[in-house]
This record gives sequence, C-alpha cells and structure tokens, in this order.
Amino acid sequence: MPERDLPPIDLEGGFSLDPLLRKYGRRRARMEPMYAEMLLAAKALVRPVSLQRSFPAGDLPELSDPMRFAHRIVLGLCSLGGQLERRVSDMFPDEPARAVILDEIGNAWVAGLARRLHRQIRSTAAAEGLRAGPGYRPGIGQWPVELQPRIFHLLEADRYGLHLTGGLMMEPRKSVSMIIPVGRSLGRTGYAPAAPDQ
Repeated sequence: MPERDLPPIDLEGGFSLDPLLRKYGRRRARMEPMYAEMLLAAKALVRPVSLQRSFPAGDLPELSDPMRFAHRIVLGLCSLGGQLERRVSDMFPDEPARAVILDEIGNAWVAGLARRLHRQIRSTAAAEGLRAGPGYRPGIGQWPVELQPRIFHLLEADRYGLHLTGGLMMEPRKSVSMIIPVGRSLGRTGYAPAAPDQ
C-alpha cells in the first residue's frame, strides 16, 4: 500500500515527475535522468486494474451501520499488478537507488489510480444530486483490516489476480482498497473521524 503522504502522479495530465523530484532541491538535475529512466521502466511493467461496485446501504450492514447517512456504498479496488514490485525486488541487491525510485514511482502511480477512481465516483454521485464521502481504507485509521476479505469477495478480485495474504495484506502490494459512502448528507462514521474528500 502506498504511503499516504506521497503526491500522486496525475494520470489524467500525463506522468509529471515534478511532485517526486521537488524534495531534491539543488540535486534535482542530477536525479531527474534516473527518475525518467525508472518511469519508462514502470510504464512497461504496470498492469493497472481498477474495480468498483455500488451497493444499496442496506445490503452491507457491516459497512452501512457506521455510515448511517449513506444511501449506498461503493467499494473500490486499484492495483498495478505484480510485475513492478517483482522488478523492484530483483533490482535491489545490485541497483538499490534505482529500485527505490521505481518503488516510489509505483506508489505514486497507484495513489493516482485511487484518486482517479474516487473522482469518477464523486462525479457519478454529483450527477444524481448526491455526495460521495472520503475513500475509507481498511487498516488505516479506525477502519478494521478485517473488512478486506468482504471487499475482495464482493469485487471478485481473484478474477483479476488480486488476493489477500493470511495476514490480510493485499497482493500485489501496489494496491488500494476503498469504502466510499454516497448520500445526500454524510455525517461522521462510527469507525473513523470525518476526513476531507480526496
């Protein structure tokens, strides 16, 4: 799962590496060619998957109870596939700097996928005169990771090569799952404090 504070790559505006390069300051010019090289590698390795499914809130009481203002609940799941993370592992012993950069790009890419999916869900809700809340993520905040198997089952994630480990970690690791409430007026949830829309 990507770091929460990593700037996402803007998939709709291209693949600007600027958010990842800003931290280097004066060293940026030296690092930029390596980032560009690893972005090309990432483009050849990723196999993006983006799944979503909407349910009437009453059909998912384990989720709708803590989101009692929701009319419906949308489950989402994004992944880059497993090739990029395997390449990172293979590179690390001999090329650790490039491996770390490729991993960083992968994290930003999957964060961008999740943000784009969330925007799509918000747009669909707005067209119906509704609001889409934040994308709550099992295992983050007070949302229990034990919700993951239910999400994976309802989205038939295994059909797309997405699985859970015995410890409920997502495989491939460059994956993000989301629980998004949709309704006319969304209040606080029982699992987590209110958060701004993504």
